[in-house]
This record gives sequence, structure tokens and C-alpha cells, in this order.
Amino acid sequence: MSKSSVAQKVEIYAGHLNSLLAATPLKYASWPQDAKDHLSESAGVYHFFEKDGPSISSLYVGKAGYGDGDWSLYQRLKQHFQTSQKNALIGKIAKCSGQDPKLVKTSLVEGEVYLQWLEISRKDNAPPDIEAELVWVECFCKSILKPKYTNA
Repeated sequence: MSKSSVAQKVEIYAGHLNSLLAATPLKYASWPQDAKDHLSESAGVYHFFEKDGPSISSLYVGKAGYGDGDWSLYQRLKQHFQTSQKNALIGKIAKCSGQDPKLVKTSLVEGEVYLQWLEISRKDNAPPDIEAELVWVECFCKSILKPKYTNA
């Protein structure tokens, strides 16, 4: 791979990260059930973070594609609001803190926790390599943001 092709890839992934961070944050407590139709046809990356005054702490970065069947950005995001999901934000925090998942969810709802997402593709026009591309975008975002619970 040439230096110019590496630079192009870095530029592309940095653009995705910048777009993700520029996305309008949604408070965790305001999860949009009304976005189901749109997000059910989308693949992309997402970012949960916590505000503490002027600073933010990245909590979780993830991706969602189409995989086998009807998997989507909506389906994956929805898991992050369910106390039964061990491999989602609530489950990861519960595992690290030793807290009951229901208490974790309450603290997320009552806290200054936000969600952003970036749609990278729609199901009707997805490139054949969308799953691989999502992995690379997610990895790039994780390497920069260093989310506390993504690998917990």
C-alpha cells in the first residue's frame, strides 16, 4: 500500500469520525422510538458519551450493519437501552462496576449521557463491502476516542 493510499484512508476515516462527532447528540433518556423506520434501514457507527461540565468522556463506540437478516443500526442501538444485554452499554458498565443493570440504566437516564450516530449506508444502496468498512470506521473511532466500556 502506498503512502498516498494510506493518507486517503486516514482522511476518509477521519471524515467519518468528524461527522459522527458533529451529529446532534441525543440525551440517553430521549431515545427516539420514532426513528425506528429510518434507522431500521441504516448501517453505521454510534457513540455514547457523558458530559461533565465542558468536557466529555467517551463511554462506548460501536457499529451496526446488516449482517445476516434484518440487523440494523436501530436493532443494535435498541440493545443499549435493555438491561438484559450483557454486550451493550448497560451490561458493560454493570460488569465493571458490579452494579445491578437496572441501577445502571437509571443512572444513565438521570445523568448527562448522550448518543450520536452516523449513518454510513442505507440497505437499498449498500456497497458489497459495507461490513468490512464498518469495522474499519469503528476501529478508527475507538482508537481516537478511547471509550471506557467498548472493550469491557
